[in-house]
Amino acid sequence: PDFGETGGALFLGTDEESRDRLKSIAGALTGQGIEADWLDVDAASRRAGLRVGDPALWLSAAGYLETRAFCNDLTSGRNIRIVTNTRITGLKRQPAGWSLSTGKENFSDFDAVVICTGAATGLADVHLGTELLASLTPMRGQLTQLPDLTEICPLNCLLCGDHYLTPACGGSHYLGASFDVSEKQQLLATSEIENLDALAKMVPATSAWVAARIKALNNTAAPDGQVGVRLTTPDRLPLIGPVASAASYRSAYTGMLDKGNSTECPPAPFEPGLFINCGHGSRGLTASLVAADLIGALLDGAPLPVSKRLAKALHPMRFLIRKMQSDGS
Repeated sequence: PDFGETGGALFLGTDEESRDRLKSIAGALTGQGIEADWLDVDAASRRAGLRVGDPALWLSAAGYLETRAFCNDLTSGRNIRIVTNTRITGLKRQPAGWSLSTGKENFSDFDAVVICTGAATGLADVHLGTELLASLTPMRGQLTQLPDLTEICPLNCLLCGDHYLTPACGGSHYLGASFDVSEKQQLLATSEIENLDALAKMVPATSAWVAARIKALNNTAAPDGQVGVRLTTPDRLPLIGPVASAASYRSAYTGMLDKGNSTECPPAPFEPGLFINCGHGSRGLTASLVAADLIGALLDGAPLPVSKRLAKALHPMRFLIRKMQSDGS
């Protein structure tokens, strides 16, 4: 199925730090046989089909997805039932398996439950207590839908920097996304202006159009786009894997987590069949397939699709463990 374009992407180095990081990525990918080229401004502009403001990393195999079509395809299997506009108010483990309640309807019996509700983590709070998820922060992101600007912005590949810009697709460019601590769902002119300022820096030829659009927004024109609220973590890595209540972890490991303590720890008191997959920030769709593979392997007792080091870095209980260590628990 056609879910987007894989015509390549330019990742702009907007400052010295990002340029060093992108050059390092280019070297690592090239060493793996992946086409990854560091381009100066002139070469990057030729790739983009227009003048860009910074040097860039070129990845020929990269691209962008039409997310709705992609997600619809993933959930089109015969054994998948989609229930929308529903709030889960209860989660309980019973002898026959897990059951979920909406207050109006009960769903049971399930061998496993995976909580992957993004910013709507109330379900986890109900069952696990709020301490486990205290490290998660809701971050609002606003995407701006632009009219077809091909005459001044003949972009022929995905452009990424502090923000991103797609080529014209279905009569529109998509520009995003703002990133601020908030759970507000409404479109804001201030967020669109932030996105537009970034557009003018990425593609200087759009500066006059951007100035006119900002003037219109300041004169009560309505912003155009979409808003999403994503959860982030302090280390910018998601929580993927089995979970336990904070109380059970404290009971099991109090006095055993000192760095110098060589006592063998007991098995983790995980809730059988309960997993979490959240905290992806703005990379949820990018990481979704690997996250699903990881949880599937944990469910089946199969070899992990990632290294043990990475699986440990994604461990859902890691922030509670660190807090216990810092508290001297």
